[in-house]
Amino acid sequence: MISNQVKDKRAEEMKRVKSLLAMALALTSLAGCGLKGPLYFPPADQPKTQTPQQAEQQKKQQQQRAAQADTHGLVSGGNASMSAE
Repeated sequence: MISNQVKDKRAEEMKRVKSLLAMALALTSLAGCGLKGPLYFPPADQPKTQTPQQAEQQKKQQQQRAAQADTHGLVSGGNASMSAE
């Protein structure tokens, strides 16, 4: 039969193990609170800078596409064929 001293010793050991586990859990959960910054890495491909000529050319292309998409002057309020010329 197990004596009371052995039971007390086991109970103290279990308390110690439980407290150590609780402290380890608390420390690991609190360690995550200090991390700052983005949650993911930004994409490696950064957009290239455009020269003024490229920007102007792109703007003209966008205007041409917009004029072609304008159906019977619904967007521009006029005739689409006139605004494209």
